[in-house]
Amino acid sequence: MKFDVGKYSGMSLEAGNVYGRLNGSQSSGLIVGGSLFVAVDTTLGPLFLAVGLAEGGNHAIYLFLGRP
Repeated sequence: MKFDVGKYSGMSLEAGNVYGRLNGSQSSGLIVGGSLFVAVDTTLGPLFLAVGLAEGGNHAIYLFLGRP
């Protein structure tokens, strides 16, 4: 979703599982997660900030500034 020139935001909702694990352990069922992110065009390049959350207390924070 584009708010203004150079300012963006978004979100995701995900669900997944892994079957046939390499270590032979059993799958614990479907895992649900989601994320929120914002991005801004700056003079130093794009700035991205995102936060992700999943079941079981798993979380992640991403910060990126500059050109890839």
